Amino acid sequence: MAGLVALGLSWLCGHELWRLHGPTVSAVTFLLALVTFLSASAGSAMLILGRYLLAEVEVSRRWARLPVTPDPRPGEGSYR
Repeated sequence: MAGLVALGLSWLCGHELWRLHGPTVSAVTFLLALVTFLSASAGSAMLILGRYLLAEVEVSRRWARLPVTPDPRPGEGSYR
């Protein structure tokens, strides 16, 4: 549902941006363009992925983070 709301906001901002189109560019124009882009992007992602948008996925061992190992020389800096 949030995806549809974000897409609706994107449409409203885009329509207002189209209405304000002219030879001069103002901060309001840039703000409307920013809101249009961000809400369209977020709305599409939410609509397509839904509740799985932030779900954890299994990562291949090749791309997994390496375990943090303690510094073998405590008290000394990493760079010499």
